[in-house]
Amino acid sequence: MLLWNPADSLLPHIGPASTSLYPYCIKGVKHEGTPEGKWENINGVECYVGTPSGEYQKDKVLLYLSDIFGPQLPNAQLLVDGFAKNGFKTVAPDFFEKDGVPFDLFDSEEKRQAFDLQIWFSRHGPHITRPLLDKVVAALKGQGVTTFAATGYCYGGRLVFDLAFENITSASIANHPSHLKSPEDLEKYFSTSRVPLLLNTCTVDEQFPLPAQSQADVIFGEGKFTPGYKREYFDGCTHGFAVRGDLSIPQVKAGKEGAFKAAVEWLYKYGFGPEGKASKFGPEELGLFLRYQEVVNHLETCENPSGQQSRIVARGGGWLLKKGLWLSPSRWSAHLSDEKGFGSEPLFHHETRSKISPQAAYVLHNAHPVLSSVFDPYASAFKDIPPLCSFQFPLSNFYRVYSGTFFGILLIHVGTMHYKRLHSQGNCIKGVKHEGTPEGKWETIAGIESYVGTPSGEYQKDKVLLFLCDVFGPQLPNAQLLVDGFAKNGFKTVAPDLFEKDGLPFDVFDSEEKRQAFDLPTWFGRHGPHVARPLLDKVIAALKEQGVTTFASTGYCYGGRLVFDLAFENITSASIASHPSLLKSPDDLEKYFSTSRAPLLLNTCTTDEQFPIPSQSQADLIFGEGKFAPGYRREYFDGCTHGFAVRGDLSIPQVKAGKEGAFKAAVEWLYKYGFGPEGKASK
Repeated sequence: MLLWNPADSLLPHIGPASTSLYPYCIKGVKHEGTPEGKWENINGVECYVGTPSGEYQKDKVLLYLSDIFGPQLPNAQLLVDGFAKNGFKTVAPDFFEKDGVPFDLFDSEEKRQAFDLQIWFSRHGPHITRPLLDKVVAALKGQGVTTFAATGYCYGGRLVFDLAFENITSASIANHPSHLKSPEDLEKYFSTSRVPLLLNTCTVDEQFPLPAQSQADVIFGEGKFTPGYKREYFDGCTHGFAVRGDLSIPQVKAGKEGAFKAAVEWLYKYGFGPEGKASKFGPEELGLFLRYQEVVNHLETCENPSGQQSRIVARGGGWLLKKGLWLSPSRWSAHLSDEKGFGSEPLFHHETRSKISPQAAYVLHNAHPVLSSVFDPYASAFKDIPPLCSFQFPLSNFYRVYSGTFFGILLIHVGTMHYKRLHSQGNCIKGVKHEGTPEGKWETIAGIESYVGTPSGEYQKDKVLLFLCDVFGPQLPNAQLLVDGFAKNGFKTVAPDLFEKDGLPFDVFDSEEKRQAFDLPTWFGRHGPHVARPLLDKVIAALKEQGVTTFASTGYCYGGRLVFDLAFENITSASIASHPSLLKSPDDLEKYFSTSRAPLLLNTCTTDEQFPIPSQSQADLIFGEGKFAPGYRREYFDGCTHGFAVRGDLSIPQVKAGKEGAFKAAVEWLYKYGFGPEGKASK
């Protein structure tokens, strides 16, 4: 079953909604904290107002447009206070007039089911709330405000769009917006508005689901929307996360903080906030925490003097991102940069450069030409040190969290490999060895050892299913059992050992310590697709000489990349890619669409750093709704992680169901496209 029915993205513009249809609209958690703003009556409308304690631009106001709980919700007030602490005069009008949805709905499902959201909407539709908002805007203009930005949450996200349609605002931030019609409202924004747009989105959102998010990228992205566009995606979060998410869940806490930080940066970028000041990133509970995924999402590639590729990640706030910064590894001190280079006056107090370790200085010296002059005095003593790749830097050495303002740097050399796809070794090399007795045989085909499963009964001898393994190779019993399963369903199945007995050792399943110790980039240097593909081609050529005329391929993780490569050249007649790795989205998806005639089945899951949900949705947009004539289908297995279809933990019912479901879908796909003995259903 597909994760999304395309029709699901066409949500109602506005109108009655039921609690059962939109459960996350009224779910939430009340946050701890003491609001510091004040209530003011502005043109007859009660407003919660956050005013910066220091200097701020008095002709500019940030309109905080709340969800259906209104600005009485402490969470909203704390966010308003956070924006004020970053230098934005922030006004949150109560356009529900003290009739927001009651907070006690957070307490139980029973209360949520009892609440009549349809009747509430009839009292507070945008046709009622918008005039109240307009009154506030008019009064603020009368007070000398000339420029507005708007940040909206859920219900308020709709109003952000409405203001932008009329170009009343100068910057828009919509967090998991509700009641948008996609693609109509997105296209209207594109054609009518001059307002830069930031969207903070998430995984599970019945109001602005993944297809709508992908449509936004298609409409606004790649520089098409010249005023400015950015979409942040917070994996594992649900509708409402940015204002009322459960902060006891690390992923949700990171999402809420990340959305706030993204909003602050967006406002600084487009002229709000006191000039020359970096973001404070809100009160303590809203402080910016430099997180691994954030770092990866902001990779910058540069060439060091020796031509080796390195990756530098530097995170700062607002205007710093525009000008750049460098950071010393001694105490993560930061220096501003200007057009001429790095190394001007320090941004904040730091220990002297003499305390930078010589090794770290050498690394920074070699990492970027601009940094060379800064670290020359320390690097010269180590000019004979081997190249940068000889240094090993555990993530813990570069992952720091401090209070107040946060800065961090991650510097990792990974040769020519694509670090963004290799950064998280976790799910790539996690797994469980499955129980069972393999029944196939090892055969040497064109000098390549291959595990082969042969049907016991009749089968089509001119057809072969190529089983393309993950990084553990066909020596993994799990892979052999899957090969046997395909053979029992009537498919002659060949799993070439493309790693030549050098697949990852299974003992990395045993502990996190072993996984961290394994050098995956070095392994990829020996076994990248450029090395494995020629071996696969030798096997295919030999099988053709044996009379095989038609191939299908099923690939897992690493093998999913090879499935695509074979399909690009139309070597195969049917493709199955289960949680594929090393794909570039949307480029490889578009290339498949334009070059291949092989029907494509994708087995996907909830948590997959290699083929994440946005990429899955892009696949649906590119291939779905009959666009890809050869055939397309995507199966989605909720609650599963990358690797589930071959090495998932079968003691977890959801994962067991996912593995079995992916296998069943593969067998059905092969039968549908002419493999297997005719007239036989899957065993």
